[in-house]
Amino acid sequence: MSNKNYIIKKIILVGDAGVGKSSLFLKYDSNKFLDNYNATIGVDYIFKNIEKEDKNVNLRLQIYDTAGQERYRSLIPNYIKNSDGIFLIFDLTKKQTFNDLGKWLELIEEQKKIDKNNLIILGNKFDLVDSREVTDKDIDLFKNNHDFKIFNVSAKSKENLDECFEEMINLIIENMDENEIGNNNSKKLKNNKKNGKCCM
Repeated sequence: MSNKNYIIKKIILVGDAGVGKSSLFLKYDSNKFLDNYNATIGVDYIFKNIEKEDKNVNLRLQIYDTAGQERYRSLIPNYIKNSDGIFLIFDLTKKQTFNDLGKWLELIEEQKKIDKNNLIILGNKFDLVDSREVTDKDIDLFKNNHDFKIFNVSAKSKENLDECFEEMINLIIENMDENEIGNNNSKKLKNNKKNGKCCM
């Protein structure tokens, strides 16, 4: 049994139906990609342990994939409110999903204060170059009006996906209270002593 103590942090994926939230979710979790993916009903989730030795902290991520359909929209606010990080996702091949980012930002802001330290926007399906409807100019104009990081990613090729999660994890750690990290490390020290391990 592991003696490591993990700090639980929650990440949520939101965005219109069909933008590829579940595909990104699956690719990050198990490096699998399905050409046909059934729409998420309600909310799905995974757990992922992240050990950051350089920052002396271990995280147990709870990553939630939410349904984009309107009929499930009422389920999402509570997950947003309790999240530590949010990925807002649109489809680079469907301009309407990009236009809908404003509506999602309004929904998120109703639940919690958001800024560049807890929200990252992802443009999915970056591999479908010939089908793009959202241009770099569109994204640049959006950036001029919003202080969020935006990355183009691909659930199929996994391009930029690990980097985006790494960025989110680092943001979460940076926003953690020093006492939270200190208390967790104190628990780790006690467990190691209890199990007869010497700690430096």
